[in-house]
Amino acid sequence: MKKYGVVPKDIMPETYSSSNSGHVNYVLSLRLKHAALDIRHEEDAGRIPGIKVKALKDVYRILAINFGVPPKEFVWRYETRDKKLSPLVTYTPLQFFHETAGDVLDDYYALYSVPTLPFDRKYEIDLNRTVSEEPNLYFVNCPLQRMKEMAKASLLDSNAVWFGCDVGQQSSTENGIMSPGLYDYESLYGMDFALSREELFESYSSIPTHNMVFTGIDIVDGKVKKWLVENSWGDARGKRGYLYMLDGWFDQYVQEVVVHKRYIPKDLLAVFQTKAVVLPPWDPMTEILDGVVN
Repeated sequence: MKKYGVVPKDIMPETYSSSNSGHVNYVLSLRLKHAALDIRHEEDAGRIPGIKVKALKDVYRILAINFGVPPKEFVWRYETRDKKLSPLVTYTPLQFFHETAGDVLDDYYALYSVPTLPFDRKYEIDLNRTVSEEPNLYFVNCPLQRMKEMAKASLLDSNAVWFGCDVGQQSSTENGIMSPGLYDYESLYGMDFALSREELFESYSSIPTHNMVFTGIDIVDGKVKKWLVENSWGDARGKRGYLYMLDGWFDQYVQEVVVHKRYIPKDLLAVFQTKAVVLPPWDPMTEILDGVVN
């Protein structure tokens, strides 16, 4: 966003592909694998940079065909709370980003709870970047209960919480329910399928497949019972676009939260300033951690 900016959704609306991105991911993967094989078999090292550039141009073409090309500038206005229209203003995407967001996102930090990695340490995945000239993406690993307490503190202060989870596990997004044991395979097959959170990570049985937002919390007798989740799949899914997550589901299938630094304890916040443990791109944890870290 700092490099390219942002635009309002009505300036660059959803396309079929942006809401059904599986085929786009498949085509991108196929094109990059094709390029990787061309590089592997190229005997003239001097031609390899050209292969990379051609592949990147093709990636841009695939994305542009499916999602459209962001505008260099646009004219926009908004409706105020008292139903009045603001004046029309011409923006570039960068101008719009600085006016509407600025540096506020720098104060949000990604926290994971990965039981197979030591807690209270900072991690990054080598060569995992959203922009090539920027540092590797990073996160701090912490115990699950601490991660939940930070999310709770943010919600009780009326601030939503972005999170990553394995949305397809024991959930019905059509009905808006995320509950452990929702599908009783044990009774059906007469065998034990239960895995602990640590075993889910050890066996690569659960990875972040979707990102959503916590917008509310249900506390009974001082204990969290449910989390209110706002999804991005439209009003027709769940309860008018919302899902109810039982706290036990969080315990199993939520891997990451992103919260403002004011909700992070000082000792944990200090860990973000330490040198990160660098995981290589081929590390098995990359599959679990890639794509949704800070």
